[in-house]
Amino acid sequence: MKLQETVTGEPKDIDLGYPATAYPYFNGSSDQIDIPYCEDLNPTSFTVEMWVQFHGGRGYRAILTSVSGSASVGRRGYVFCINAAQYWQFWIGTGYKGIPWIIITGSKVKEGVWTHIAGTYDSLSQTMILYVNGQSVGRYEEIVFQPNDHHPLHVGAGATEQAGASSCFFHGSITKVRIWDKSLSLAEIQNAAERSPDSLETPSMTLSPPAVQLQLPTTPTPQVDLTPSAESPSPTDFSTPQIAQLQLPTTPTPQVDLTPSAESPSPTDLSTPQIVFSAPAPQPQLNEPNPSVLPTTSSQVKQTGEKSTSQVTASESNQLNEERSKTADDQKNANQADIHGVIRAHTEAPSKSLHPVLMFNGKDDYIEIPYSSTLDFAQDQDFAIEVWLQPDSVQQGEGKATFDINVLEKWIGTPFPYAIRYSSKNGRVYVSRYDGKKNPAVYSTQPINDLQLHYITFVKQSSQLYLYVDGVEVASTNDTTIHTTQNNSSLYLCRGAGRRNFFKGQIAEFRIWNRARSLIEIQADMSRRLVGNELGLVGYWPLNEGTGCIVNDKTNNANHGKIHEATWVIN
Repeated sequence: MKLQETVTGEPKDIDLGYPATAYPYFNGSSDQIDIPYCEDLNPTSFTVEMWVQFHGGRGYRAILTSVSGSASVGRRGYVFCINAAQYWQFWIGTGYKGIPWIIITGSKVKEGVWTHIAGTYDSLSQTMILYVNGQSVGRYEEIVFQPNDHHPLHVGAGATEQAGASSCFFHGSITKVRIWDKSLSLAEIQNAAERSPDSLETPSMTLSPPAVQLQLPTTPTPQVDLTPSAESPSPTDFSTPQIAQLQLPTTPTPQVDLTPSAESPSPTDLSTPQIVFSAPAPQPQLNEPNPSVLPTTSSQVKQTGEKSTSQVTASESNQLNEERSKTADDQKNANQADIHGVIRAHTEAPSKSLHPVLMFNGKDDYIEIPYSSTLDFAQDQDFAIEVWLQPDSVQQGEGKATFDINVLEKWIGTPFPYAIRYSSKNGRVYVSRYDGKKNPAVYSTQPINDLQLHYITFVKQSSQLYLYVDGVEVASTNDTTIHTTQNNSSLYLCRGAGRRNFFKGQIAEFRIWNRARSLIEIQADMSRRLVGNELGLVGYWPLNEGTGCIVNDKTNNANHGKIHEATWVIN
């Protein structure tokens, strides 16, 4: 029978095998509850909700996983977890090879506090939403979802039946798990989130899942109660869950670059790229003052687009330092799962000091960096390109009425892996790539022709392209390229192929990474000099020489560039 013919709109309460006066406690190292596969638990449109109390721990922690497929054929199903930086996450599988997951990252987890988590997907509008305590914290539209088609539902653990997958055992309590075969409205989610387990009249006990398998009654009882209640049992109307203990592998499966390390794995095998969408939630403010700073914008950008001149006190600065110290390792190894959120407000920028920048006249000034394979990315290679720039209000290039003023590009009329361009027509910046047929591009929503330096970041992660301006994501699009994007061209700053469309303005810093960069990483590093040996950094030109015709690449690749006519100025 087809799934849509069985849709009832009623929830399936997951019987975790505990009395109404208790809820399970997971020790974070071996406890999990397995629910045998059931089609009713994996509808094409759904809402999954639960109450979660997190008790801490390093690395990814899986709350609920219903997953099938593989990286080679495409992931299916859904995942609820806490990532290595301790943010709530909701994943859904697309079923496509190369695009295994679409992920919403929500707000920061509060340890020891009961939190209502819900994720919805509507197959008609192709919309997924993550809710935390009845509030929408992330949403994405026009995405494809394929449900798990044969593996069990795991509570408190990752996709443990899959080769190479990580256990990611949860530490804390999970209760009142409910699965609906429809996408609930905001009002319905808020109604479900009104009463936490601690607010119920009946005292609650916490019981750890036993190490031995527990045989539970096999006769299901229909459940029609639509609100969470700890005062009555919640039998299921599908096959009975079993409580089991998983033996950890003796040798952790190594993870590839840009995925969590062996000591902080993700709930599933993340050996392939993933798409990550972060919610507009407060993030750690890591933009600390640094003795060696870059030029910054004169105003700070909020999520609303307003200006902010808020100061950071000494106590706040210490708190930021402590937060950074606690999460530095996790961010280094697993920040891929935090990419593309929105920071509500930056901290106050470091005070400006005199520094050299390069001035380009828009006629014949440019920088050429000779071809290097380290800067030439394949179609499926993730990357991040970062540059400080200040466009002149009047551009003189041939493409001044189009989007063809070149900030940087690696192109001689062939396919190219990346380009950043500026339009004097509307004062906006855009980023793109080209495979000979497809030319996906991402455009900024606001002009940057205010005679201020702006930090532009172009990120490719899996099949998505993202544009950041001054540390805030402004737009994204699908990377539709399918053919090669590599070529043997030099890399040019401030000119295009055939010596056309020269950029007029200032350039102050330029970086290339062979991996995607997270929001936290971008925000933390945008206003400070780097060392040159950072993970994934393949090209770094501080442009701070102040004299001469050579700009030095500070990485070991030593791809030094030659200045053609541009002028050093001191700001």
